[in-house]
Order: sequence, then structure tokens, then C-alpha cells
Amino acid sequence: MATTEEKLRVFASWCLDYSEYSCYETHTDLQRALIDNRVETIQQIGNMLDEILNSDTLDLKEELEKSFIKPKQR
Repeated sequence: MATTEEKLRVFASWCLDYSEYSCYETHTDLQRALIDNRVETIQQIGNMLDEILNSDTLDLKEELEKSFIKPKQR
């Protein structure tokens, strides 16, 4: 069974590679802009998740403290 980290890495990879077909002949300018924006947003989520998964543990603890979420004590 895959670990949570492995699952998140797959999800990040899917987000980073996400694309969506946009027919420039049948879609309006607004429809194409919405599709392009959705693709960009999903890819940005993939970038952020990838950054989190590849960051140092100390960096994550600092971010958690900044956001008022306390890391679990071990």
C-alpha cells in the first residue's frame, strides 16, 4: 500500500502535468480564458504541493508556527 507521501507525490505530478482541451473554434474568448485559468490554477497547486513535499522539515515547522498551526510533538 502506498504511503500518504507517495499518494501526494502522485497527485502533485498529476496537477503539474494537467492540461485541458480548449477548442479555439467553438469556444468563446471567455470560455477559453476560464479553461486556461483553471489549468494554471491546478498547475500552481501542483507546484505548491511539490514544494511542500520537497522542503526541509525545519522550514515546514516554521511555516506551521507562522500560520498558528502547531506541529505535532513527538
